Amino acid sequence: MEPILTLGAYYRLICFRTLTDCREHLVATVAAVAVAFAAAIIQVSYWPLSWTQTLPRAVSTAIGSVGIFILYLFSYALRAPLELHRKCTAEHAGRLADLEAKYESQLRELRSRNADLMRQLELPKMEGKITAGSAEGVSSNFARPGPPDILMDTEDIRIGLHICIANTHRVPATVTCQLKVRTQSGKEFGAEAEANPDVRRFPPFDQQTPIDFGAPRSGYLFYRVRGRRLDQLKGAINVLTVTDGTGQTTTFESPA
Repeated sequence: MEPILTLGAYYRLICFRTLTDCREHLVATVAAVAVAFAAAIIQVSYWPLSWTQTLPRAVSTAIGSVGIFILYLFSYALRAPLELHRKCTAEHAGRLADLEAKYESQLRELRSRNADLMRQLELPKMEGKITAGSAEGVSSNFARPGPPDILMDTEDIRIGLHICIANTHRVPATVTCQLKVRTQSGKEFGAEAEANPDVRRFPPFDQQTPIDFGAPRSGYLFYRVRGRRLDQLKGAINVLTVTDGTGQTTTFESPA
């Protein structure tokens, strides 16, 4: 850290700057001294008076000439603080530019971190994964067109997923989960939310309470794919879309 400039040091710099200006304008300085000295000599040489009258006038003339020269120096002294300020400003600007160039990568990283922190205070961000999954065939009864007493037995697929979701930003938000099953050919089948078959064995995932920062939430979700058999979804992928309260979506995938 640079030492603080004292008042005495500041005026020494002003005096040094004044002398520097005089050296830089040496011709004008010498001309000013010569004119003041010549004026005093001419006045003393051409006064037809006795020395008792000439001496006081010569002294006053010399004082006036020296005063004029002092005013000449004073013009530089008035300009010296401004020149000193301009010089110091340019030096500091150059030094600051050198530091910015030297630490550009660190500054860019700090700006990026600051932008990330600002986003954390504005919007939630959900991250997580599907930690476990199961699929089983279950029977499904639904009425076919015709007499209401005639039912057709079909097979559905019930999918159970254990998920863990964390909010990495500071804004709490609720989430809504939707599941689709994507086959190897790229075809997708929608899945309906299914009631939890055993709450004690499979603690449900709470979608009603907002998820806070630093408090990840886990639990089970169950879905039903209607009218499909397990062999039809061999090699498929579970695609779980999580939508937070602000409408942002995050997608997790796992083998079906």
